Amino acid sequence: MPGLGEALGAAEFEVPIYQRSYAWGESVVKDFFDDLLKALNNDDPDYFLGSLVLTLNQESGRTTIIDGQQRLATTSLFMAVLSDAFRERGSDKRADDIHGRFLATLDRDTEVDVPRLLLNEDDQTFFSQFVLEADRPSPVLESHERLQSAAMLLSDCLRTDVAAWGANADKRLVSWWNFVEKSASVITVTVPSEADAFVIFETLNARGEGLTIGDMLKNLLFMHAGQRLLGVKTAWMNALGALDITAENEDFVTFLRHQWTSTHGKPVRERDLYRTIRDEVTSQTQAVDYGKQLEAGARLYAALLSSSHPYWAELGASADKARGYAEALQRLGLEQNRPLLLAVMQYFSKAEVSKTLRALVSWGVRGLIVGGIGGGRTEAAYAEAAKAVRDGQIRSATGLLGQLTPIIPADDVFERDFARARQNRAGIARYLLSALERAELNQQQPEFVPNTEADAVNLEHILPRNAKTTDWTAFRPDERTSWVYRLGNQVLLKERSNSWVGNKEWSVKKPELARSSLALTKRAGKARDWNKTAIDAQQSHMATLAVKAWPRNP
Repeated sequence: MPGLGEALGAAEFEVPIYQRSYAWGESVVKDFFDDLLKALNNDDPDYFLGSLVLTLNQESGRTTIIDGQQRLATTSLFMAVLSDAFRERGSDKRADDIHGRFLATLDRDTEVDVPRLLLNEDDQTFFSQFVLEADRPSPVLESHERLQSAAMLLSDCLRTDVAAWGANADKRLVSWWNFVEKSASVITVTVPSEADAFVIFETLNARGEGLTIGDMLKNLLFMHAGQRLLGVKTAWMNALGALDITAENEDFVTFLRHQWTSTHGKPVRERDLYRTIRDEVTSQTQAVDYGKQLEAGARLYAALLSSSHPYWAELGASADKARGYAEALQRLGLEQNRPLLLAVMQYFSKAEVSKTLRALVSWGVRGLIVGGIGGGRTEAAYAEAAKAVRDGQIRSATGLLGQLTPIIPADDVFERDFARARQNRAGIARYLLSALERAELNQQQPEFVPNTEADAVNLEHILPRNAKTTDWTAFRPDERTSWVYRLGNQVLLKERSNSWVGNKEWSVKKPELARSSLALTKRAGKARDWNKTAIDAQQSHMATLAVKAWPRNP
């Protein structure tokens, strides 16, 4: 295995323009130096620094770095710092030797130094000036600042170490030179082409900050883009801009997974996402098409994450209702339907988009109560429906009902399970009770509960979560938990009432509930005693309302 310095000096390297910019922060650079220092002090001849994945660019004659640019760039910075240290101590010959062997080669025709390592288009000019010229430039981009910080940190660490050697400082610098050049070993893996390199790319990022799925996918698309790189790059940046996140963000990976599921009709697990896309996107045309899909999908996905997104205003008369339903899906934590919604928002009419959002709220609540939401069967059904929408087989919410009938609980099943349902998430319980209150008052579309309305009241557990045994003798201590979170035991109260009712006994709570302006809360307050029979009765009534509040048919 060659030393890292030997590898750097053995060829002229380039980083593909699609590779990410310099990414190592100070903590990673410090770990890099400390690891080298420890190995040097221990006289470790077999210190291993990981792998470099390389291929030869036939056009430029340079060796392309598929994986390992962060290590080689940091090593170049270290060699530049080492050269400076020798020059400061009056050893110009050593400084020049390092410069010529590791940092630059001389163009014989122009007598101009040519960098041995070329970084991507954002970093190259700054990096070359920084390691080759005495007057170093000021950073413009964040990656420039990271390069500058890395060099300053390496310089400070090297100075501190060498200063401890006093009269033997020159020998210590030579030891550093020999160690980095020969003993800090790497494995170089040279493959025929960049396409071959990507087969092993994701498993060989052995050191430093691991690449995310977003990083690897960007590299893959840019590699295949060829002469159409600018268009693919623009689409990629527009997708990130629409979502207002970076490629490293977990939400971006979720979007990638939902977008792929939406267009292919089959769910893909996060761990399989990159490999699945890599196996299908293998040409310039496919890279361009996929970039366009991401750009279009990101805007719609951003709307699903924010009710203030401009997309909703485009729905005209149904905009407010559509926003409300989108908010409800967020409050309920329902994400499995997003692949379907990406297709619906792109291909349905404005009116049908709103109807579908309403239907998905109802179907989602039914699924939460009966069970199955979040399971593989539901996710697969939504994915297949999304593909049917994109293929033109379904163009309405009613058509979706026909496709999704197997996973949408029927009225009798929904009512039966609602009558025994528990809910320990306050946000969901508050939404359910608010919608049921609207159904009790015979309001149209009772499931439409704006956030402001749901948050205007507090949630009260009539049998308290911290009930005193002497106050609630109808419930044994070992069975309270199973009854406390029954929906029939939960009501909405104005904030003033809730602030003092709290853990009080039934005799105190009863009159406060009975005088409430909320119909379901008042109904609970009419119970003579609050026991299991009273909870069952309250919840059975709520179950009949639930069928009306969240209808099965759009």
